[in-house]
Amino acid sequence: MKHAYYRAQRIKHDTPQILEINGFTKVLAFIPHPDDEAIGCGGLLSQLVANNIAVKVILVSDGSGGGALPEGTADTRENEFLHSLKILGVHEYELWRLPDGQLDTLELLPSDIAHAVREYCPNIVLSPWYLDMHPDHSAVGYAVKQCADKGECDVLFYEVWSPVECTHILDITESMEIKIKALEAHHTALQYGHYLQALRGLATYRGLYLPFGAMIQYGEAYYFYRKKRSFFNALRSYLKS
Repeated sequence: MKHAYYRAQRIKHDTPQILEINGFTKVLAFIPHPDDEAIGCGGLLSQLVANNIAVKVILVSDGSGGGALPEGTADTRENEFLHSLKILGVHEYELWRLPDGQLDTLELLPSDIAHAVREYCPNIVLSPWYLDMHPDHSAVGYAVKQCADKGECDVLFYEVWSPVECTHILDITESMEIKIKALEAHHTALQYGHYLQALRGLATYRGLYLPFGAMIQYGEAYYFYRKKRSFFNALRSYLKS
């Protein structure tokens, strides 16, 4: 047993690649709750807008806190979400207002998400990590993953409550302040957690994946999930061209 650890199978983890957005043309982002857009992918959203890449954001839940928050909170959080989008520069969005805390119980959620993907035809979808500990996040993530498995879209999974298995890292050093201001718009959420400190800490830690520089760098981590290829999807793409 003394040297048993040498015989253990080693799992190879590749160094995360730097995420380049040059090839992005149309991006659809699914956001489970108000504030997830700032925490999970605020830096990327702001950079997409700055580079004139089409972006649409769908807020899936009503943000009511599943009944745990005071009456009227859903309306307040929705307004905070819209303010956050304005800071990030995003103008196209949908508000589905599905019951917060119950997304994993909604049988039609996967078909609703699949319909939204087919209707918008993005070349990249942003989604919460499908292994996220929050049931609402994983429900959205799994539904998006199903779209990718059917050949509908490539996906970048972002992290909120659970870290992703990082395949790509985005340098958000220059857009970090926008990301912070977007989160600051969520006054309600900030009453219930030290999210600003957590955001800075996570972005600083993820920034360690970036090429070393003299200044502190900030990063956003993503797991890239490539859509499955099939004969029928290839034929459909050919007929569209």
